[in-house]
Amino acid sequence: MTDTVLLVTGGRLQEPAVTAAHKLGLSVVVTDRDPKCYCASLADQFHPLDIYDVEGHVKLVHQLQAGGTNLRAVFTAAADPILTVAMAAKEAGLHSVPVATAIACQSKSAMRHVLSQGNVPQPRHEHVRTCEEARVAALKFGQCIVKAARAAGGKGHTKIHDPASLTEAVFARALALSPAGFVMVEELLFGPELSVESLWWNGTMHPLNAVERPFAHGWDELFHGVECTVALDEGWHLAIDRADEVAIELGHYNPAMLPAPAWDKTWDICDKVGHAIGLGDAKGGHILKCDLLLADGEPRVLECTVRLSGNWDSGRTSPLAHGVDYTMGALKLALGEPPDWTLFAPRWHRHAVCLFKFVPAGKVRSISETPTSGAEVIRRYDVGDMVPPLDSYAALAAWVIADGTTRSEAVAEAVAGLKGIRYEVES
Repeated sequence: MTDTVLLVTGGRLQEPAVTAAHKLGLSVVVTDRDPKCYCASLADQFHPLDIYDVEGHVKLVHQLQAGGTNLRAVFTAAADPILTVAMAAKEAGLHSVPVATAIACQSKSAMRHVLSQGNVPQPRHEHVRTCEEARVAALKFGQCIVKAARAAGGKGHTKIHDPASLTEAVFARALALSPAGFVMVEELLFGPELSVESLWWNGTMHPLNAVERPFAHGWDELFHGVECTVALDEGWHLAIDRADEVAIELGHYNPAMLPAPAWDKTWDICDKVGHAIGLGDAKGGHILKCDLLLADGEPRVLECTVRLSGNWDSGRTSPLAHGVDYTMGALKLALGEPPDWTLFAPRWHRHAVCLFKFVPAGKVRSISETPTSGAEVIRRYDVGDMVPPLDSYAALAAWVIADGTTRSEAVAEAVAGLKGIRYEVES
């Protein structure tokens, strides 16, 4: 009987998880709403299930076990069905984060409530159910951002610089992605943004890594301190033109380059987050990912979740920059094993960069690529695919990844790769 892992979500970013499972000799069952998702063809078994369908996954677990499958773990990496994973694992009698922790991370409202109870620094915020309530909050905060209660990649989010611009259409956009019927209004803060990963073992935090996440509203800072001259990628003009309205990430630097006091504050706040959501009392090993913003040097928590980072942070750039294998390490934790520190400990110190390729919305008619020796291009959309409107970074067409001995070297290689791939899109 083959040991099996249930992988919730079959998108492109899950490929490292499938590869890791197969290296361990595990059979892989993948679930995803889209039967044409990238990992469906890589899986040993595929089931068309919405990743947020908790009841459906619980039933699937029972079906697999009743059919003789030796299910060893329920897992996801770089995706958000945290509650699905926790509930399915609990039903199967497998290791996972506490369900209460998963609930705290599953929606922005629950997360804000739990972090407030733990006195964790975060943006001022309010939950609202009507556009009028949203306008009252906007008047209180001044510049703010209207967020969907449950959405990834900035979907449904709109920046508000003048409360008068908070229209019914803006509110409806967020409400459409808020199953609970309310919307988040948060004060709009400015400063560098970080994605920070830590490992929790029997209630104690162990720092792993942090990356810097530049956004379109501060695109000129992307090359700050980088000694190379580059021309702005044409697709980024699309993102920059919308930077005052929506939050569009442009990629990330790995590792973050922070002064020592900022690192100390970063790990202190991650420790507070972990205890607030219940990891301080959780047995076994778990991953905590926090998105932070440094407002005047002081970290504020934007989001937290109990999984590895997305957009090839943990899956590609951390292995390049540090020689680690976070995906394999996290999968072993899901199997109930103690941390394999050789997978989490840096073996070298380099720099890696991931830059996002943006193109106009429409049907992809053709793609041409000029290969470069130092960049890897991972396509999200191929010929015949429909690229959605650029209302969040989730509309990116491809990821371009490179590394080097210095950050400037890595950026130069990534920019060459970014400019070398061209999409022809029919609007």
